[in-house]
Amino acid sequence: MGYPIVECEENGQFVVTKPDQTGGLVSSLTVSEQLVYEIGDPQAYFLPDVVCDFSAVTLTEEGANRVLVKGARGAAATDQYKVSATYLDGYRATYTQLITGFEATSKAQVTAEAVLKRCKGLFERLGYGDFRQSSISLLGANALWNPAHFKVPEQLQEIVLRIAVHHDKREAVSLFSREVMGVILNMTGGRCAAGAAGRPKVSPVIRLYSFLLDKEKVSGAVDVEGQSVSYRQVKGVPFDAEAIERPAIPEMVSIDEETRMVPLIELAVARSGDKGNHANIGVIARKPEYLDYISRALTEAAVAERFSHILEGKVERFYLPGIRAFNFFLHDALGGGGVASMNVDVQGKTYAQQLLMMPVTIPVNLIKNS
Repeated sequence: MGYPIVECEENGQFVVTKPDQTGGLVSSLTVSEQLVYEIGDPQAYFLPDVVCDFSAVTLTEEGANRVLVKGARGAAATDQYKVSATYLDGYRATYTQLITGFEATSKAQVTAEAVLKRCKGLFERLGYGDFRQSSISLLGANALWNPAHFKVPEQLQEIVLRIAVHHDKREAVSLFSREVMGVILNMTGGRCAAGAAGRPKVSPVIRLYSFLLDKEKVSGAVDVEGQSVSYRQVKGVPFDAEAIERPAIPEMVSIDEETRMVPLIELAVARSGDKGNHANIGVIARKPEYLDYISRALTEAAVAERFSHILEGKVERFYLPGIRAFNFFLHDALGGGGVASMNVDVQGKTYAQQLLMMPVTIPVNLIKNS
């Protein structure tokens, strides 16, 4: 696999390439995907020494596996630090089991419910209290997808059952870890391991809390091999996101010709990832002529509805005209994010693929001529 090489120039532009005779591809679309990966507001991307604006970045293919990147802009560092703080928030465990045969889906569901019911009964007797969270997922039965758009298949002979639990007490999660093995072994036919052998591991839940802190509230010190080194702490300048001049988003009132619906993947590529408990999905049009139709279909409301099964906050849409892209920022869409989440996908890595299934209305002639 050819890992990227960046050839930087003094004026801020650079070329992305890779070593000769290695695999992979460096193209406008692959570089665009990396540009929108795990970002929030593309015009306010905070780094320690600069606030980046990627909205006007343009990409030019100079040759095979050579892409010129230019147009990035920057503002002075802000007067705040980005802080990522963590704290202990209980304990968790996850159990997986493959279940096969007749009525595999319903067998898996009944099995999971029986395990949780037994544990809750024992918790009540021992005074542990209920689970903070519990999750039943049937992997292979559209577990990640919005049930409003993707139903559970009726005929499945094989399913992976996943049970995830979260409790304040380690003892309670340890009890689940013991009981799940006993219940599964005694009640479910047509089953086998779907992961590591043995009991589920009990792990601490380390929850992330991110915030901005005024630099004036923090004093620093530099020590090198026992010697204090003087330095000047840069105060930075306030950054006002409300003052950003936003590019005009393409708008289209109507389509006055024959149309058909196609999945978004025929018109765009996409990449998704996480920012704590938030997720982003960057969508890049394959061709300039597709952009208006993508913009018309992928509104904030439409994307929010598409992810309504996991979304707890709002959706923001940002436009990057330089690379014909939109970035969608999904607030509170990962069930807590990282190890704090009971979700199957705790980092939003599958969200782009889910969005690429979304139908988009486009003129028939535009598809024929592409």
